[in-house]
Amino acid sequence: MKSIITDPHPILHTRAAPVVAFDNSVTTLVSEMLDIMRGSKGMGLAGVQIGVPLRIAVIEIPADLRRKEQLEAQSLYILINPKIIKVSHDTSKDIEGCLSLPGIEVNIQRPTQVTVTSYTAHGEPQSVDARGLFARVIQHEIDHCNGILITDHGTPITHK
Repeated sequence: MKSIITDPHPILHTRAAPVVAFDNSVTTLVSEMLDIMRGSKGMGLAGVQIGVPLRIAVIEIPADLRRKEQLEAQSLYILINPKIIKVSHDTSKDIEGCLSLPGIEVNIQRPTQVTVTSYTAHGEPQSVDARGLFARVIQHEIDHCNGILITDHGTPITHK
């Protein structure tokens, strides 16, 4: 099984390639990514974080946080070739951590709402409207797909 790659590995600073073939290898990779993310107690994981430079992200917001933020009931999102098509004018600043930067947190200003188009693991187009924590996690994972780390947004504020 693959494992999470940590900075300063160069793949983390690489723009990932789009997925072009939606075959069994994609569904297998998504399943493996979910296992790794859940095992690491993360809310999101991008392909580059496990050494696969493809534009794939998996996101799962825990039930307690979904309730707290009054988010939609769906908890699991598979985003292949995600693209942000709309952002809110409203922004908020919050602390973010990253599985690829253990012990590092950065206070990052991001739009509070985004609309994202992407594909499912089976190649079906989808559109997702996200707000709050969910919007923040989506933007974080899309940053990974673009070779951007939280430390590219600002100076680390803590080392756990």
